Amino acid sequence: MYSTAVKATANELIFVINSNLSLGGVYNQFADDKHTTYGDLIINPTGASFDAANSSGNLLAIRFASQNDSGVSGLGFFGSVTAKSIATENGLLFNNLVASNNYVTNNGGNPSNGDLAASDPYFNQGTHVPNVINSGVKIGDINFVSDVGALGLDFGYFGAVGSQTIAFSVDRSLLPENLFDWVYHINPECNNDVTIGIIDTAFLDYIPEELSIDEKKPDRRESTPEPSVLLGLGMLGFGLGVCRRRQVC
Repeated sequence: MYSTAVKATANELIFVINSNLSLGGVYNQFADDKHTTYGDLIINPTGASFDAANSSGNLLAIRFASQNDSGVSGLGFFGSVTAKSIATENGLLFNNLVASNNYVTNNGGNPSNGDLAASDPYFNQGTHVPNVINSGVKIGDINFVSDVGALGLDFGYFGAVGSQTIAFSVDRSLLPENLFDWVYHINPECNNDVTIGIIDTAFLDYIPEELSIDEKKPDRRESTPEPSVLLGLGMLGFGLGVCRRRQVC
């Protein structure tokens, strides 16, 4: 996982992932089903810690990888979500997040989760990071973006570009009215790379200036800050988290 991006348009919120992991996943001899792909993209819109939002079922999530071990069937945008970790089933050696971070540090690396420090208390450091939907209610569909080059993203800003770029969008009419910044995270089923992004409320409320007032979503702010792309850098390098027998997921 190298980086993620979010782009707002008049009608859509677009999520983009850049990595070396294909959407179909890879063979993993240490996974229970011998296969590892992406987890679900999980969003916390509450302003609370992840555990608090998770326990109350107030998360949002996007299932975009059809072959993962999510707790819901079908692809789409889900609400009333609780999340769970399937890292152990997919061969992760470590017992929790702090053990993974310590391994990286002890081997000369610098663990990073993107927009939050690896040691940030947003996640419970004594557990695995939940990476798929446990339960949820489908709100709507997602659409894959085929021409990612037209999005104008510069993943090379971080000095590394993965071979795979995956983009999908959610219709803005499906989004709840935001009171807090959104924190989203995405990682493979084996939790080998955790990438976290923060989307602030001004970004979520952005409506292109060229639209007339009556074309804007009701109750959105009238101010139109400059559009931006939020990039979250994942754990630097590959193989910083390891599976059983120290094989990379």
